[in-house]
Amino acid sequence: MVSILPASAVARLDFERLTVRAEREVDEALRAFETDLLALVTLVETSEEASGAFIYVLVEHQSTRDPFMALRALTYVGQVWQAWHRDHPKARTLPLVVPIVVYNCERPWTASLTVHGPLPTLSELPELRAFVPNVTLLLDDLSRQSDDDLRQRVMASAMGPIGAVALEALKHVQDAEVDARAIDWVLRVSRATADNDPDLRAVVRLLHSLFDASSGISAETLKATASVGPERMEETVMTLARQWIAEGEAKGRVEGERALLRALIVHKFGVIPRSVKTALETADEPSLSVWASRIFSAPSAEEVVA
Repeated sequence: MVSILPASAVARLDFERLTVRAEREVDEALRAFETDLLALVTLVETSEEASGAFIYVLVEHQSTRDPFMALRALTYVGQVWQAWHRDHPKARTLPLVVPIVVYNCERPWTASLTVHGPLPTLSELPELRAFVPNVTLLLDDLSRQSDDDLRQRVMASAMGPIGAVALEALKHVQDAEVDARAIDWVLRVSRATADNDPDLRAVVRLLHSLFDASSGISAETLKATASVGPERMEETVMTLARQWIAEGEAKGRVEGERALLRALIVHKFGVIPRSVKTALETADEPSLSVWASRIFSAPSAEEVVA
């Protein structure tokens, strides 16, 4: 975050008091969009209670180019403000909300960074531009930055070894050689936190993020990390390997049931309504089983998932 925001703003923000907002503090509607991080940063020498003296920094991680990412960000920002207004009904001001997109696809970002970008009518009616809601994304395009560039960022912002690994992992998590890189990342993080992180929380977070984000991270890699780290890592990593292998198998079952139910709905009703599609994409295994039992008796696709 320090290496992304303008230097003049960074100088006025107290990142030592940065807090990641707890899930319960974020509106349900915002959580539904699965935004990656919502952090609060206070201005230097002020308190959170001081009116307008802090900002929310909304960080979204993207591995694909979304032409409507700015529209999504506008929704995020609105939800943050709605949640703030709900929790502070007597407040007469709103906090700043800065939407940051960290992008790590191999191809550079070419989509619009503003809500106005995909609105061609504005060029025909420019006199209405001031009345149309807009937001501009602060883009961190890792595809345009070499590994040397990332190292310079780390040195300039004093991120430390964990920050360096985080940037490298974001940039390379989809690479073919991610398996080999992962072992090096885990070793570097474990060394950096050896004295103050006895429970290996930083390593666990790194492994979990890699396992979730990359199809290239294998169970063998998880096991291999046990042999390169400190002695206490072996039990931790082996436990994670067993847990995530089981989760992967369960996820495979759910995806299979979801695909089968989707095919049955199309076969019987000819089309999947948007509401039904959304329900299928978020359903758990018990729900899919119940819905499958309704497929032959339900009069409509909506009744299947009711």
